[in-house]
Amino acid sequence: MPEYSHDKYSLRDRLIGLGERSVRKSYYPELQHRLGELERFRAIMDQVGEAIFVFDPENLTISEANLTASSLSGLPPDDLLGMRLDEILPEEDASVLSALPNNGEEAAILETTFPHGDTGRTFELNARMVGFGDQRLCVAVVRDITSRKVAELRLQNSLREKEVMLREIHHRVKNNLQIISSLFNLQIMHGGRGTEDIFRTAQGRIQSMALVHERLYQTENLSAVPFDDYMRRISEDLVSTYSAQERVLLRIDSEHIYLPLDTAIPLGLIVNEIITNSLKHAFGDDLAGTITISFQKVSGECRLLICDTGEGFTDKAHSAEERLGLKLISTLAGQIRGSVEFPPTDQGACLLVRFPYPDK
Repeated sequence: MPEYSHDKYSLRDRLIGLGERSVRKSYYPELQHRLGELERFRAIMDQVGEAIFVFDPENLTISEANLTASSLSGLPPDDLLGMRLDEILPEEDASVLSALPNNGEEAAILETTFPHGDTGRTFELNARMVGFGDQRLCVAVVRDITSRKVAELRLQNSLREKEVMLREIHHRVKNNLQIISSLFNLQIMHGGRGTEDIFRTAQGRIQSMALVHERLYQTENLSAVPFDDYMRRISEDLVSTYSAQERVLLRIDSEHIYLPLDTAIPLGLIVNEIITNSLKHAFGDDLAGTITISFQKVSGECRLLICDTGEGFTDKAHSAEERLGLKLISTLAGQIRGSVEFPPTDQGACLLVRFPYPDK
């Protein structure tokens, strides 16, 4: 009987030993391989310059964090595990991350700080939902963007300084042009009748250019002017200059269109030339009438149409291409890649300027 029992236990021991050896052979290598991968993954995470947090978005509990995360938060690595993210981040930023599952969003990017760690610096947190088996966790990668923010602030300050300088330049150009205009006005007062028209015409051209610079330094946009306002001001100033307010009615129909400086100045001079021509020639000898101005954008093309109900072009005036006013209009239209047309009209005269809308 004892011999039988000895043989029985020996068989059991042999079977158990065989099973342990089988387990070691089949599972241990796989387990060691997995542990090795985890160690390599951990080593890689700890070498990354960005902080990495793995947390549950439902309760913000941190389950993994690398050494950089420990450094930024000012806490030992072991102390971070099990903590809530809202204990080391500003509450409003942590609430954005906790809302990810409820909002149905997969990712979020926000700027944040570590109040208890590396203070005085700004960080960008990029969080993304990731599946780990049957569990959904959130992985947050945090990088220091302080240098970038400082560079952006310097750039903004530099741009602001340049804007102030540019406004001052436009202001001084406008003042200088006004001085020239005033000198012409003195010349008109002390000159003869023959030179008055010459100086008044030149004065109108200078004032139209000065007005552009005035509009520029008065607005937020230093590269473009609202041409409808600019055109209205030019026209009203000219009617006032020629003392025609009581007998010449201005009708202006214009879209609110912004034009860059290199388009607005030539087109403003064109408006000045046409209105001046109407006031001097179409409504000479105290004639009354109407000047109609239309400025529209149609299919990528700008169209400036100015008509008056005055005497119209005489044969001599219409055929004389060398006449300074019309020649100047044609030259200025060419600067903005435009064309000049004389549409037929039952009364008075019309002039149409067409040019491509400047996209930049």
